[in-house]
Amino acid sequence: MLEATRPGAGDEDTEKEYLLERATWLVRMRWFAVGGVLAAAAAAWATHFVEPLFLASVCAALAAWNVVSHVRLDRRGAASVEVLRRLLFEQLLGDMAALALLLELSGGAENPFAMLFALPAAIGAMLLTTRSAVALAAIGWSFQVLVVFGQFTGLLPHNGLHAAFGHVTAIVSPLYRSWRYLAGYLTAFAVMMGAVVYFVRSVTLRYQRAEALRREHERVAQSRARLARIGELSAGIAHAVRNPLHGLSSSVELLQHRLADDARVLGNLELMADALKRIDVMTRRLLSLGRDEPLARVPCDVDLLVEDMVKLASPSTRSSQARLEMDLGDVGKVEIDPARFGEALINLVDNALDACREGGVVTVRTRAGPAPAAPIVVEVTDTGPGIPAEVAQKIFDPFFTTKPVGEGTGLGLAISRRIVEEHGGEVTLESEPRRGTCVRLTVPRAAAERAAA
Repeated sequence: MLEATRPGAGDEDTEKEYLLERATWLVRMRWFAVGGVLAAAAAAWATHFVEPLFLASVCAALAAWNVVSHVRLDRRGAASVEVLRRLLFEQLLGDMAALALLLELSGGAENPFAMLFALPAAIGAMLLTTRSAVALAAIGWSFQVLVVFGQFTGLLPHNGLHAAFGHVTAIVSPLYRSWRYLAGYLTAFAVMMGAVVYFVRSVTLRYQRAEALRREHERVAQSRARLARIGELSAGIAHAVRNPLHGLSSSVELLQHRLADDARVLGNLELMADALKRIDVMTRRLLSLGRDEPLARVPCDVDLLVEDMVKLASPSTRSSQARLEMDLGDVGKVEIDPARFGEALINLVDNALDACREGGVVTVRTRAGPAPAAPIVVEVTDTGPGIPAEVAQKIFDPFFTTKPVGEGTGLGLAISRRIVEEHGGEVTLESEPRRGTCVRLTVPRAAAERAAA
């Protein structure tokens, strides 16, 4: 009944903070309600409108329940979202029970304050899940049914408004004693509770979707702005490094040709050449952060592109015990920038191979939806150790890496996501510790589809 439905792991702390704030607010508001019931008890004692002792007992029970709620929030305030929702559900349930007792003392169905049942139902619709909000409204309606039906059948005394406003209830009471009135009242009450929950829940869900979309837009904008700032800083460094780097690479190639007969020296030169290539790759990645050039879209067979990228990544398996496989789904041609999209793909494959360095399988899979214009999906799946949830939240941040110093720059996944988003697509990650990781690239077939989206 009280399951958590919103999942964004990155939003859980924010949601927890919001629910804790609302639960504390409810505790404060309940003290005002206790004060109001105390004032009503004093008025009842002075006017003999209802039995003041029983009213004071309800007030004491409500105050005790509020103290218990406050203590439980202090003790379990740092718990999960699900626990906080359960505490809120129990708080609102206690409020409804107190309201039902108060209504039993003051007229039941004849008391217009029965409309106050809509208040905890509306709060539940804002703060709880849909299932919990509906359950809370149904329980509140059941409380009122027990009061009204108990007074109708004589199981409960009919108090309050009859004694104080006899001239009014002379008209109401005959209706109140009819089955037709009872059925109509309870049906209208159920419709009211259901309508409150439906309306408030609909507005809340719409607000949550709009807020999630706004946060996603902010994330994309912040990510691009950060990459742009980093790119401005790194572009100058990269240009300064690449010029002497090319000179060093040319010198190493020349020495390799001249000293081809000396195996020992040639081995050292190969190590130097590999190191220079890695530095060149890093500088190219730094330069790609700062560039904002338009995509060179052309119709490209994604399956052939994947084959080429897998062949390019295959040498990486020499330092890894992983097995690299393909599962191509004949997705056909897509309007993409082959060089940029290939760069994104090779970054993902490299990361997957690193995750399976001690052994495992890396699979690059392509597939398309049933409709001819459906987006295509490229998945890079590995059977490695997986990614913890707290790391997965930051895995696409620039310069964030879990690799040892000197083995990773933290730019590959950030660049890959930027490239896919520039194509109008999205990147999703699914991972569980000890069960591997799947990075999914979803890209529209044509630029027109991206514009329509």
